[in-house]
Amino acid sequence: PNTKLHGDLLRAHGAIEAMTGKVTGALRDYQRAHDVFQAAGENRSRAMALQDIGMIYLEAGDYDRTLAYYEQSGEVFSDDKVITLT
Repeated sequence: PNTKLHGDLLRAHGAIEAMTGKVTGALRDYQRAHDVFQAAGENRSRAMALQDIGMIYLEAGDYDRTLAYYEQSGEVFSDDKVITLT
């Protein structure tokens, strides 16, 4: 628990859930991954999990929440140009 590997596995499972239309499970996994990355001090991975959560809201058409999660992602980790660009 609370390791980068644990968070990566949660993100991977969340991606599978999202691809198979299980949005609630995907959101739960992404949120748990975020919490694990935060506890582990993995800010880049945490930022990526926030973008994953943002994608859920993008698919749902909630653009304000999408932008809020993307902005939070940039605040958590701004050293990666791809994260900043997104």
